[in-house]
Amino acid sequence: MMFLAGLVGIIAIIAGAIYLHALIQGEAKIVAHVESRSAFKLEEVAAQRAVFTTEFEIANESEKPDATIIDAFSRHLLPQEQFDQATVTTRLERAGYRRQDNYLEAFPIFGQSKETLILTLTIEAEKSIQEIIKEIFDIKIEVYANYVSKEEFKIARWYFWTTKQELQEAIERGVVK
Repeated sequence: MMFLAGLVGIIAIIAGAIYLHALIQGEAKIVAHVESRSAFKLEEVAAQRAVFTTEFEIANESEKPDATIIDAFSRHLLPQEQFDQATVTTRLERAGYRRQDNYLEAFPIFGQSKETLILTLTIEAEKSIQEIIKEIFDIKIEVYANYVSKEEFKIARWYFWTTKQELQEAIERGVVK
């Protein structure tokens, strides 16, 4: 009986130590720095299509623990009910791991480290892209990251706005006259 009580005591001490270690370690703090993103850059332009990109960092700002970004994606908030003259799409990719299938593969993000994400904004229309950019509304773009660390699965969200002026300037910078 004494042996059993001692065994239960040892297990309780080990469980307490593990709990205390996890408590001291803290939680991962994933932050997307969309506020310091780069200006949109024109990647491709045709008569009725324009493709723009912007870059920003996603970071694990905690010392420990490490985390894994399971998925990250973007969503633009310019539905056809608001602006039906063009189709707007967005895509999110990790720098150095660009894909064409609109898929972002999971990646680890260690404590005090960061990765660069690239957001691609595509505008397609029946009118000329020059006309559309003059008429388009400012676009709110949301960025979502699904991640897991020592705590349960989490979803974080950030957003930023792009203006038609920013898109016009990207076209002017990118088009050779």
